Amino acid sequence: DEIIETLGLNRENVDWQVAGVNHGIWLNRFRYEGKDGYPLLDKYFSSRKSWEPRDPFDDQLSPVALDMYRFYGVMPIGDTTRNSTWKYHYDLETKKKWYGEPWGGVDSKPGWKWYEDKLNMITTAMNELAKVVNAEPEIKLKDMLERFMSDENIPETFAEEIRKFYDPEVLSGEQHIPFIDAVVNNNSGTFIVNTMNNGVIDELPDNIATEFPAVVDQKGIHPVEIEPKLPERVISWYLNPRILRMEWALEAFLKRDPSIITEILVRDRRTKSFEQAKAVVEEIFEQYENG
Repeated sequence: DEIIETLGLNRENVDWQVAGVNHGIWLNRFRYEGKDGYPLLDKYFSSRKSWEPRDPFDDQLSPVALDMYRFYGVMPIGDTTRNSTWKYHYDLETKKKWYGEPWGGVDSKPGWKWYEDKLNMITTAMNELAKVVNAEPEIKLKDMLERFMSDENIPETFAEEIRKFYDPEVLSGEQHIPFIDAVVNNNSGTFIVNTMNNGVIDELPDNIATEFPAVVDQKGIHPVEIEPKLPERVISWYLNPRILRMEWALEAFLKRDPSIITEILVRDRRTKSFEQAKAVVEEIFEQYENG
């Protein structure tokens, strides 16, 4: 949505598709009015003078997204920009360069603090709303939310989210309710799903979960053909390494083998020595055993 809105495109004339793995999906198809839409994205990036994030999660059109697009050949979508290489994460200044000032993305200390503060705000709001309901059992939700939003201490961005929450004509952006509606009431729709690959992305193994578009109805999940295919560089340099790390973690869990976790940590650039990695794993398991 952000790409479409930023480029000022008519949504009805956009033909797009994404595919990959969970939190690692790519815009393999982007067409506008029947033509390749990527030149429009290139024009936007080449003419953009500056860019600042609205919040730590605002990274879809960040410098890191552009850099990954140049390397892999297609745009990373959503959290894919966060699940990138150490090139963008060496330290806070590096993060700020790629994810923008002042946070350096959500996966930084200031970025995560912003997220925690927002969660605390939501928790506080829910507690206050619960007090109102307890004191006034007959109060209507609309009246309660309007009273809450009249508080001048409530940030406008938070108030806007509350308005969307109450508006029956506006979807949250999440797929849960439309998905349930499709399965229960047969109001079929196309969703981005995570399920066993089974040949959908034919360059990847069948027995792993992949993420791709599918038509969902009462009869089940019907994958849509991935066209065009993901670039070889995305497969070899991004998806396969992520799948390998998943398999490492799964093996450690299934075999209950702490030494595998130690080996995983050794491959993390933040690890200073094998002894450090081993000590961390031992400390974690000691806490579990003592718990």
